[in-house]
Amino acid sequence: NAVLLPTVSDIPRTDYDLIRHYFEGFLKKQPQGEILESNVTIGHDWCQDVGIYEFTMGVSGDKVKGRYSFVYVWEDGEWKISHHHSSVMPEPLLGPAPEPSYNCLSFRGRRTKWKKDDVTLTVSEDLAKFLT
Repeated sequence: NAVLLPTVSDIPRTDYDLIRHYFEGFLKKQPQGEILESNVTIGHDWCQDVGIYEFTMGVSGDKVKGRYSFVYVWEDGEWKISHHHSSVMPEPLLGPAPEPSYNCLSFRGRRTKWKKDDVTLTVSEDLAKFLT
């Protein structure tokens, strides 16, 4: 039992045959993947990798840049994919987003507030230590 919402197809794949059909078609394009940015977090019997990758289709030379996330779990003596998400980067459709720039506003108990223009971001104290 699985559901695949493919990166380069609008058709949800809700059974084995549909999932297989997607990957067979995708592999015919001879994709070559490159990880552009990777952020790994490791826990007890799990880890996650979140980042940006780009596929170049060997047949046409077309490129697809996407965001991804993987969550792996240690199960039955091996690492298995528990969750995976991939989506095409929105910038080609929406234009580039401005780079965020937050300034520390205040510490209040276990929260820290960051403010830029009219936007206030509240984060945990641990994350605030990481950001500063």
